Parts: sequence; C-alpha cells; structure tokens
Amino acid sequence: MDKQIEYRIATQKDYNSVLEFLREHYYPEEPLTIASEPIEQDSHDEEANMSNIEHGTCVIAISDQQIVGAFLAGPKYPDEEKKLLEEASHIPNTKWAKALLFLAALERDSNVYEKYNVDKAIHGHVLAVDKKFRGNGIGLKLFEKSMERARELGFPLYSSDCTSVYSAQLCDRLGMDCVNVCAFADYRAPDSDVQVFFPPGEHKFVKTYAKRLV
Repeated sequence: MDKQIEYRIATQKDYNSVLEFLREHYYPEEPLTIASEPIEQDSHDEEANMSNIEHGTCVIAISDQQIVGAFLAGPKYPDEEKKLLEEASHIPNTKWAKALLFLAALERDSNVYEKYNVDKAIHGHVLAVDKKFRGNGIGLKLFEKSMERARELGFPLYSSDCTSVYSAQLCDRLGMDCVNVCAFADYRAPDSDVQVFFPPGEHKFVKTYAKRLV
C-alpha cells in the first residue's frame, strides 16, 4: 500500500466518526456480536466500547483524513469481574447482558492480576480495519501503538479477549501469553445448561492474552 497512514490517539472529537466506522467495519463481522440473536449490536454494547475514548487509550489509523482503522482499549482493575456482573444486572434480558456475563467468566478464569502480580491493566476491547485496507499490517500497528500508550501511562500489563481467530493471531505475533481459552460451545450462562453463543465459521474459541509491559 502506497498511501500514508497516520496513527494517533482518539479524542472525544472523533467519537461519532469512530462509532460510524465500527458500525460498518467491526460489528457486522465481530464473532461475539453475531453469535447470538438479534444479530445487530446492542446500543449498550456501543456505549460501553465507545466510553474507552475518554481514557486517552484508544488509537485510530488515518488515511486521506479518513479513519481506516481503530483500536479501543481501556483500563481495568481487580474488581473488573464484579463490575461486569453489576452492569449485566442493570440491563437484564438484553443481548449486551449476555455478553457481559460471558466476559465476566473470562475475566474470572484468566485472573491476570494474580498471575502477573499487578493491580491494574489496559484491556484491548475492539480492533477494526477498513475492508479495503486489510492485509497491510494496520491491525498489528494499531495494537503496538495501543501497547505503547499503555506503557506511557504507567500500566504494567496489557490484556485482550480475542473472539476472532485473526485478533488471536496478532496477539501471537506480538509475543503475548495465552492465559485462557474458552470454547464458545462450552460456555453456559449462570444457572443454565443451554448454549448461548453460536459464532460463524472458524471462530470457535475466545482466547485471552496478556503481556507484561514493565
């Protein structure tokens, strides 16, 4: 690709353009989103992801003044599982509540705070690249820039739950540790024996990765 790509921290001024970008290039393909009915993303999902911009930990890729890639990440702490469960309890019977219960289980099982002896981390939530720009290393660069930002802010650890085989491949290339693997087909909501998520194609697992930054 011969077009110049600029990478920078996303600000609140970018909020609407980033959201529109994710609606076109992320949510229609994101395995966890499309693994349960209704297929469309929940508005609570959008709000939760977009709220990370306020932390100054999200990175966007720009070409010709247009967003061509976005990585949303934000801080988390040892009470993350509790926070996710509480958020789910406030919006019961919604698509996002089902996802939150799953994410809480992943948080519990990965237990990165104890494994790495840290009291905070930056967690990568959303990675998206414009379909026309894929295959040019933009996703990897966004991930690297996000890690650099986390290190600048003094976070000792970076983590991410990879619902896609492609994001998991990036984590492997970045030398991150795979600290937990959960098959979509094996997950059950609390007090239930019914399968919750049915992801498409090759996306069979959620892999949680972590990397010490300092």
